[in-house]
Amino acid sequence: TRFLDIGTLDWIEADAYCVKLHVGAQEHVLRGPLGRFETELPSAQFFRISRSAIVNLDRIQGIRDLPGEDTVVVLDGGTELSVSPTRRRTLVDRLERGR
Repeated sequence: TRFLDIGTLDWIEADAYCVKLHVGAQEHVLRGPLGRFETELPSAQFFRISRSAIVNLDRIQGIRDLPGEDTVVVLDGGTELSVSPTRRRTLVDRLERGR
């Protein structure tokens, strides 16, 4: 058993029947669907950007629009994650409001 301070969590990735918790250079794998973790995290700090990823809003360094309708968030450390087109506007609104 490991305890993690959720403030150190960068992002969560769906992976089959598990999720990967990304904390800096470390990954922690837990069994369970991404939706369950989404409901347990504070919505003021975390946002689901796609079917397969939830990000810690405090870790977002920027948003880049790519050719076409593709958008990525850039996290601390340079990790880039795709944002669902249907969630982009809500994400931008949350970031502009300060979460």
